[in-house]
Amino acid sequence: MPEYWLVVAMGFTSMSAQLILLRDFLKLFQGNELVIGLLLASWMFITAVGAWTGYRFRRLHHHLALLFLVLAWLPPLTHFLLVWLRYTFFTPGVMTGLLPVLVFSWTVLLPFCFVSGMSFPVFSGSLSERAGSNHTNRIYYLEASGSLAGGALFSFVLVFLFPHWAALFLILLLNMGVLATVAWRTGRRKILGWSVASMAVTAFFLLFTDPGKLENRWLFPGQQVVMQQESPYGSLTLTRMHGQWQLYENNEMLYSTGIPALQEEKVHYPLSQHPRPDTLLLVFGSWNGMLQEISKYGPAAVDAVEINPELVEMLQSEFPEISASWLAMHFQDPVIFVNRAKDKRYDAILVNAPPPDNLQTNRYFTREFFLRCRELLSPGGVFSISLPASGNYLGESARKNHSILYFTLKEVFPYVTIVPGEEDYFIASAREFDWDITGLITEKGLENDYMNPWYISNDLIRRRADRIVEALTPDIRLNTGLYPVATFTHWKQWLSHFDWLHSLVPLIFMLFILLTLVRMNPVQVVLFAGGFASAALEVILLLAFQVLFGYLYLATGMLITVFMLGLYLGSRTAEYRKGGKEKPFTRPLVGLATILAAMPVLIFLLKNSSLNAILVPVFIGSITLLTAFLVGTLFARGTRLLQKDIFRSSGRLYSADLMGSALGAMLVSAVLIPLTGIIVTCFLTAGVALAGMAWYRYSSPGISV
Repeated sequence: MPEYWLVVAMGFTSMSAQLILLRDFLKLFQGNELVIGLLLASWMFITAVGAWTGYRFRRLHHHLALLFLVLAWLPPLTHFLLVWLRYTFFTPGVMTGLLPVLVFSWTVLLPFCFVSGMSFPVFSGSLSERAGSNHTNRIYYLEASGSLAGGALFSFVLVFLFPHWAALFLILLLNMGVLATVAWRTGRRKILGWSVASMAVTAFFLLFTDPGKLENRWLFPGQQVVMQQESPYGSLTLTRMHGQWQLYENNEMLYSTGIPALQEEKVHYPLSQHPRPDTLLLVFGSWNGMLQEISKYGPAAVDAVEINPELVEMLQSEFPEISASWLAMHFQDPVIFVNRAKDKRYDAILVNAPPPDNLQTNRYFTREFFLRCRELLSPGGVFSISLPASGNYLGESARKNHSILYFTLKEVFPYVTIVPGEEDYFIASAREFDWDITGLITEKGLENDYMNPWYISNDLIRRRADRIVEALTPDIRLNTGLYPVATFTHWKQWLSHFDWLHSLVPLIFMLFILLTLVRMNPVQVVLFAGGFASAALEVILLLAFQVLFGYLYLATGMLITVFMLGLYLGSRTAEYRKGGKEKPFTRPLVGLATILAAMPVLIFLLKNSSLNAILVPVFIGSITLLTAFLVGTLFARGTRLLQKDIFRSSGRLYSADLMGSALGAMLVSAVLIPLTGIIVTCFLTAGVALAGMAWYRYSSPGISV
């Protein structure tokens, strides 16, 4: 039937729109894993509600083409609604709490997610009626094949070439081409006319308009946008206002001219402690003026590590030091770089990383990272990293943040000193810190605007430093990659800026999802447990890859694509075996639980192995493929238990899977890993899979769903 092409396009649209719109949310709200978990859970929950209630819209089974037309137009409309509402209701630069983000995300995502979820039972029921047999599983794997194509196209092509609004219009253009073909083959002239008109409107927007300029006026009021570029790592924007330059990544300011004190402190506090810093490693910071300060020491060689090459290219004209003969730029993850730098030795390592308020940046504040940096330091070498300034008084959250970093460093370096300034700098070395900072700078003949005897007092800085150290609490857990206590502490500090309801938002939301279990029969509970275990396992795989081997944005796109491939293969294979001996329904849950229970051992082996950067994604991708294969098989076997009312029962099964995935993604990323670490989380989620199996076996379910 030609309508099957609409099912494939429906999966294509849903996956590509999910990737783009979630990036929009992260760009506009600078989200951490807590926000990401909330958004993913909201997306899947609203889609699940649409699937659960989809049988009420069974009358649309005569209008599948019209339903697809509406679904195809919703992603670009949602994008522009998202940007406009963000500009209208949220003041730029003001911190946003979880509750406003939740309300905002539900308002914006409701139309697309609900229609997307509702479309599954409508298509399943309609095409099953026409075929005279249950085609729910076929709809499932056809949609998965479309999701596979959508994830691959955006992750590996569109993200490199187009801004989000243009990518969404290109996807709409492709969808209208598919709809026009289906309408032509089925003789639906009115739908054909609408699809051709939609193609003309879309082409006009792509060729003759630039909605990006309007978005910039909303997002950067009063600023002239000089340059803007989408990269695999985020959206970069360079603006100018009253002669001052600002650089933003995902709408978060990375650099602004006119702050010489900050640039001088980051360099001269640590480098003044070394008699002759000839070889340096700079982790981030080649774009914020630090290289200009480093050049005053006349270094022989500096390795500067950046993740995003587009960021450096954007600022190369403003900072000529980027092209200096003594500088070698390395565009890769810093964790990968330090792990591979076997023969390097540095007199100083300066880490200019953002605070560990998410699991990505937390890796630069872990005991493992500090140990590797110590191995790269020459005798008497200096290591420096910073946290936001605490001021004259350390609040409870700031005390915990400073204590975690200080005592984690003390586990690695004999001497650790906190030097307060525009930020609080943690300077570690094998020798004691010399508090005659201005004397050392004068002795080296350096001319600074701020770091000189006329502007700073060594005694005052030391007294402030002593007060900070005295306020620290030594009974603190060390920060590691597999137990990121620094990130969880930063989340608590962020939530402390809002009332108590913001802190309870994730728990209330998860409780609301759990309450849906009351209305599920045993078959749906199995799908719920399978969705929970698979989503949890995907989060664990991504975080394990990120923690152990460094950040690689394309790995996310790769794993999503591989997961969709696994869903397709699992459900399609089960379709081929339909005539053979029936396998136990819950056996895939045993496989998921086994993988989860084995993950701690696998992570340990990966951590202590010498696998290269090619084999690691292949290994993790293989586990992802197996996980998705089991989930696809589980759903396919569940659909065989459907006997009547395909409109209602197919939506309930699909909804149960999504509900479990929503809870798994949020609970694991936002609660379990920060509280218990990756290892314990693996065993807890394995228990959920086994509990779902036990519930089914001891509830004597009937075959009607």
